Amino acid sequence: AGYSSGLISAFVAYVLRGLGLRRVVVEPDARNGKAIERLIRQGFEVGPEVVLPEVDLPEVYLPEKRARLAFLRLGKGS
Repeated sequence: AGYSSGLISAFVAYVLRGLGLRRVVVEPDARNGKAIERLIRQGFEVGPEVVLPEVDLPEVYLPEKRARLAFLRLGKGS
């Protein structure tokens, strides 16, 4: 219990503080309501639903994905 929230918090701290970046953008599957709700609880702002194209490279294959963008800016949720 709490693993996902802890992981998101550590990742956000690393990106925003450790790397000095100002924004984190994530793209969970649009059907994954639990993940989207968790991101909202941690301060992310939900953005539009988008379709990410299929990626077919020798090293990796990712099918087309309907995703919900979410954004976290420096000073929010961190």
